[in-house]
Amino acid sequence: MDATLFALALWMAHLLRSAWVGDFLWWYNSPIDEFAKFTGLFLIIIPCAPLVLEWQGFYRRPLLASRGETAWILFKSCLLVTVGVILMMFLFRITLARSVIILLGAVGFILLTVKEELLRWGYRSKFGKLQTQKRMILVGSREDTQRMRADMRDKSGADMEILAELDLNESTIEQLVRLMHERSANGVIINARHTYFGQVEKAIQACELEGVEAWLVADFFRTQISHTTLDDFYGRPVLVFRSVPEASWQGLIKLVVDLAVAATLLLILSPALLVVAVLIKLTSRGAIFFRQQRCGLNGQPFTMLKFRSMVTDAEQR
Repeated sequence: MDATLFALALWMAHLLRSAWVGDFLWWYNSPIDEFAKFTGLFLIIIPCAPLVLEWQGFYRRPLLASRGETAWILFKSCLLVTVGVILMMFLFRITLARSVIILLGAVGFILLTVKEELLRWGYRSKFGKLQTQKRMILVGSREDTQRMRADMRDKSGADMEILAELDLNESTIEQLVRLMHERSANGVIINARHTYFGQVEKAIQACELEGVEAWLVADFFRTQISHTTLDDFYGRPVLVFRSVPEASWQGLIKLVVDLAVAATLLLILSPALLVVAVLIKLTSRGAIFFRQQRCGLNGQPFTMLKFRSMVTDAEQR
């Protein structure tokens, strides 16, 4: 939907520039190309605009995020799309009216804001609430449910309603089922940190039989620096505690930049490095380079190379 709105924004921007601006701003009445020449920009705008929105966290907001937060994210995203299209036009030497691209960002912002307001109206309607609002029961120890309720009050917004709380260590599964019936819950949040695993398993099985979603909050341990993620291990869900960064596009880009910069500097400094190598060879016996095994990224060993600055038997001495 957002990609289509950006494509529509390009057409409307061209229409505004060619018709409205030409009629009312007579001093700016310069000729403009036909819209057919702008259609090639769809190949940039349609795939890239949603990626920019994703990058700015647009799709990770709460269902009913504040208008200010939504407007700020949309403003940054439309600005980045506009700048990106202008850069692509510059790189590929596309000579089209840049005023249309500037209008693209403004019109795109307006269209997306209108769409968000319509969605907000739909979500807040009675029918929308029935379809989207989560009616949850908090299950776990009294300490865990109180902390969870406080977190949800600050972050979840109006898209989630807490119907009741139940301490599984002091209550039975039959009481949980009765609560689901009485309160018409469509979801159960189970905090398993201080709850017996046998009770957790029975609670999940009861939710299965009732056709109610069960969310297991699995913050069993307090870690210092590890980042917790969920993964799949031969069909079984596992929690992964990782203290090193995951492989990502940022890591790949950093690797490429590191290699490119290192190769460039090696080429530029090669005359000086050659002089250093000759001086080492002429002033002392032994190899020019000192080699040693070191521990590298993710604990992988690698061979470090450096110019030898000591005698060859320095370690023995």
